[in-house]
Formats: sequence, structure tokens, C-alpha cells
Amino acid sequence: FPSHDICITLRDEVFAKAEELLLHTTDDELFTSMIDLQTAVEADIEERGATLARLRLIQLPESLPAVVLSYHLYGTVDYADDIVKRNGVDNPLFVPGGKDIEVLVYA
Repeated sequence: FPSHDICITLRDEVFAKAEELLLHTTDDELFTSMIDLQTAVEADIEERGATLARLRLIQLPESLPAVVLSYHLYGTVDYADDIVKRNGVDNPLFVPGGKDIEVLVYA
């Protein structure tokens, strides 16, 4: 998964579908299987999700080039393209200040 937040969103979608099935089944074996699936998904997400980045919103006081922002946030310019794509920045030389910017935060 690219981020913890996406991981949790997908988990919630799987659980919602499982709950739909659970509400409408009279089959004990299917019911037990769906509960087992939910338990396995939750355990897997807890294990893998612990090391995933979280999505956070930040606001820059002024516009910055994406490479500068990447270096300030992560100590490397390697995330500049991710910042640009994630935020739909038209020009990578001007990540806009004064508005919310979505970035990855590593715990």
C-alpha cells in the first residue's frame, strides 16, 4: 500500500461488503468465514500498516519549488514528483503557499 490512509480506506471497503453479506446470510459456514476474513484482514493491516506513511495536510507560508519542499520534509529531493502529483501542482517550481498541501509523514 502506498500509505496507511489508503490501507485503512481499503480495509473499510472490505469490511462494509462483509457486513452486507453477514446481514443477509443464514449460512453459518459463510458467516464464520466472513468473520475469519475480517479478523485476518485487520491483523494483516495492523502489521503492515505500522510502517506505512500517513497522509497529512500542511500549509506553506509561501510558495516553494517541489524539490525544496521535498528536501525540507524528507532530507532528499526524491519525493518532489510525489508532492507534485499528489497535489495536482501545475508547475513544480511553485508549490503554492497558503493552501493545504497533502504530504506523506513517516512515523
